[in-house]
Amino acid sequence: MTKNKKLTVCITAFLIITCNFGSSQTTTNNNNNNNMRKFNLNLKEFKYEGEYSNSDEIRREAERRRKNDSVESATNGTYFLGRRMLIKGDIVRHLDDDENYYLITEQINKSAFTTVKKYSKPSLTLTIEGQRFYDMPVGLWKYYDDEGNLIKTRDFDKEWGGSFSIEMLIDKFKKEYDVDLSVPKNSGMKVLRDSEDNKPVYVVRIPVNDYPMAPRRVIKVDGKTGRVISDQIEIIDIE
Repeated sequence: MTKNKKLTVCITAFLIITCNFGSSQTTTNNNNNNNMRKFNLNLKEFKYEGEYSNSDEIRREAERRRKNDSVESATNGTYFLGRRMLIKGDIVRHLDDDENYYLITEQINKSAFTTVKKYSKPSLTLTIEGQRFYDMPVGLWKYYDDEGNLIKTRDFDKEWGGSFSIEMLIDKFKKEYDVDLSVPKNSGMKVLRDSEDNKPVYVVRIPVNDYPMAPRRVIKVDGKTGRVISDQIEIIDIE
């Protein structure tokens, strides 16, 4: 065999091996990505938080809420008939078991941030993923079809229109009010995004004490500048 022929054979063999190795790598990575999007939690580990009423009235209300409320909103989870919880160390997972899908919310170290993942029951694939801060959706949410293909994204920070980030808001309240918004001290503490005069606004509600019906300090913060717009006490009407 001549020197040129030997060189040609070696190059051909190298290209074949390289192509095969590349194809194997791509297939493996795709399989791993698909596995990561599958619902793989052990349902037997979850425990029911409480039995919901089986009355027709409650079931109709639950169904109405499921149709009208979005997955992004934290309110709809309250009305599921099969809510379960799993606690492992500092991680708390809530499982809402709907007829057509599983909704998983995960909270770490009692944080005000929770991750949200929705899985389709027929395919057990991930269809929605995002994050909430208190009850409001924040950041980038991703939406997939049943085959795991990304079909849509929503940037809730951009839609709201503010440039004063949640991290900046948390830092402001730590320094100026000695309040850590990232770890709610009780269920009465709330943070939401609103709009006043077409301008983005944060509304922060802080109970003055641990009593469930205690008055709340309501502080409104400009969503673009971080300036305090108002600071007042709100009395809860119990009538």
